[in-house]
Amino acid sequence: DHGGTAHARNTGMKAATGEYIAFLDSDDRYLPFKLETQVAFIESHPEVGMVYTEFSGSYNDEHIEEYHLQTYHNVYKRNGWTYEDLFSITGEFKCEAVDKPITYYIGDIFKYNLIDTVVPSNTILFPRKNLEIVGYQNENYPLAQDYEFVVRMCKHFQVAFLNIPTYILLHHTEQSSRFNKKDKSWEENLLTEIEAGKILLNIVLDWGYKDKQSYSKYQEVVDSRLAEVFRLIGVRWLAYNDKRKARECFQNSYSFDPVKRS
Repeated sequence: DHGGTAHARNTGMKAATGEYIAFLDSDDRYLPFKLETQVAFIESHPEVGMVYTEFSGSYNDEHIEEYHLQTYHNVYKRNGWTYEDLFSITGEFKCEAVDKPITYYIGDIFKYNLIDTVVPSNTILFPRKNLEIVGYQNENYPLAQDYEFVVRMCKHFQVAFLNIPTYILLHHTEQSSRFNKKDKSWEENLLTEIEAGKILLNIVLDWGYKDKQSYSKYQEVVDSRLAEVFRLIGVRWLAYNDKRKARECFQNSYSFDPVKRS
């Protein structure tokens, strides 16, 4: 029975018997060398618990961008980051499936994933045994369950990034990852954005703030992110004309803002 995206992925992961797990949404495509390349890399780098890659983007099945993560998903440009900023190790990897060396990066990127969506969950590949540590996707989250799953993975394992597109992401108006729907009113879309903000807030609280070890290590990052998310939710409550809830969010934002507190 249809139970949402997280339920579908969990059903697949629980049924899987292979050594590795990877995802493929029904409206996207793998490039032919994707799995062979990622498996070859992770088997030659046992210190890595998950590997992801660049991906290409298309709209209505027309190819538009080869390196889509650096353009449409401009998380690095938006934050002023380079791959060298996020990862402590870099090098080149050769694989029979690809006719040129692939630049790779390895590191602990947990704190960066708390700040923004560094890892596109579409392209990830990881050993199935990791699920014994991180668990499955949270089926209570109607949105951002893939992001929360990746945050947990980054919390427990070193992550590798291969700077080569292996996946084609098809953009279209009906895809489930779109928060704003054309067939909904602006009020309904606002409430959806608020719900997404609350989920993001819970993710940072659960894996950054409530975990004493993580909070001690990443307090500045966690506080800054909480202040930002509370503020974003407050802006949307204000647009929705709920001044009480907006005020509560702004007060919480202020309490976590490391600049204002100092």
